[in-house]
Amino acid sequence: MLYPNRIAALVLTSAIAAFVSGGALAAPVTWSGATNSNMMVGTNWAGDIAPGPADQVQLNLASGNQPLLFASDNLTVAGTSIHAGTMTIAGTLTSPSVSTIPMGSLFLGQGGVIQGNVINAGTFTLNGTLGGTLDTFGRLRLGVDSTGAPLGSFANLSSATANLAGALEVNLSGLSYGANTITLDLIQAKVISGTFAVLDLLGLNSAYLAAASVVDEAIDKFRLVLTRTGPLPPAPGVAFDGDTSSNMTIGTNWQGDVRPGPSENAVLDTAGLLARLAVGDALTFGTTRISAGTMTIDGDLTSASVFTSGAGSLVLGSGGSIIGDVVNDGIFRLDGTLVGSLSTSGRLRVAVGSTGAPLWTLLANALELGGILELDLGGLGYGADSIMLDLFAAQTINGNFTSLELAGLDSAYGYSSSFIEGDGGDDVFRLVLSRSDPMMVPTPGTAPLVGIALLALLALRRRANSAFAKRSTAVAQPR
Repeated sequence: MLYPNRIAALVLTSAIAAFVSGGALAAPVTWSGATNSNMMVGTNWAGDIAPGPADQVQLNLASGNQPLLFASDNLTVAGTSIHAGTMTIAGTLTSPSVSTIPMGSLFLGQGGVIQGNVINAGTFTLNGTLGGTLDTFGRLRLGVDSTGAPLGSFANLSSATANLAGALEVNLSGLSYGANTITLDLIQAKVISGTFAVLDLLGLNSAYLAAASVVDEAIDKFRLVLTRTGPLPPAPGVAFDGDTSSNMTIGTNWQGDVRPGPSENAVLDTAGLLARLAVGDALTFGTTRISAGTMTIDGDLTSASVFTSGAGSLVLGSGGSIIGDVVNDGIFRLDGTLVGSLSTSGRLRVAVGSTGAPLWTLLANALELGGILELDLGGLGYGADSIMLDLFAAQTINGNFTSLELAGLDSAYGYSSSFIEGDGGDDVFRLVLSRSDPMMVPTPGTAPLVGIALLALLALRRRANSAFAKRSTAVAQPR
């Protein structure tokens, strides 16, 4: 879509820049690419002289050698306009204004810097640092890294402004998926006005839906929120087949008789199959996916992400550790040490000790809670009127469990509440138990369970006899 008023303003802006720098509308220095693509080589410019601080530069060449400012180069000019072709900036370009018209393309690479304002009516790829303002009404292209951080940004957030229109194209192919919600603050500036008419998302995982908005804060943000609507598609990897045993360190237990390496993905997708990393053993995988069967980690597993889904079950033993993020859509028994974030929408199984302290260790910045929490309270020391259990702590906790199952809860107690509370530094997921009846004490010398059962039966019998006696008395009295 063309924006005639904005294009007219763009032409006027370029003309004013030329007049201010040269005192008149001097002829621009145009790119020829006669020798190669190096913008610092004079023979690549009309007149065989490289432009200087007083020159307006212009690209009109749609084919042939396209201009490239190398990473080690610095170029200062009075203004830049791109009418056709593509200009790539990997070094530092200082130019009060850099403008593209509909057939022109500007590519600011990672590590590249533009000190000046960009007015984009063509195509602008922002993967580097922009030292001025941005006015885009053509196509803006952005990329993100595996964490969702944008590859491009403004150098000075306290003064930068961004006027948004036209199309936004975001390359999400490098993003690590898994969490239930992924928030991407793609553009941040002191002031953001307008929004995009078109949003094109490249590499979006099929399990996610996207929604975009401009967030008005001290630093404005153009925010993209990805929400998972279904299970992640399976990733290619090396499958565990357990041909000789459940030992994950033995190569013959993996497809092709070769254990996956640190950059490869490990897969367990066979129902009824057990894969086990024993105490003292350590493995490193790229990612780990469990869609069926059970993987037990009693040793040390390093994996960027560990996913469970469907009938897949992950057991982290009391002496085991996982360094990496866990995304649980299946079953996760957590008894050991997890160093990474946790996102759970399946069934999470945990237990506490006699003091109520968790039997697991969780070192995480962020938790996404959902699904079922199955909590084993069998080892808890009861007695107090109210028992408060701080089960999870993290810098940020989002969501909440949809269902809570308490195993081993003393019959004298009832579940009171569970909530997430911030204590100034971290969020805490807290469970409160309240005593509703006197606790029963086992008869000395009697097995605890048998004693409690007998006392319970006697108590029921006494209540029944008492109720019958009262009822009999009431009937015998005259009216």
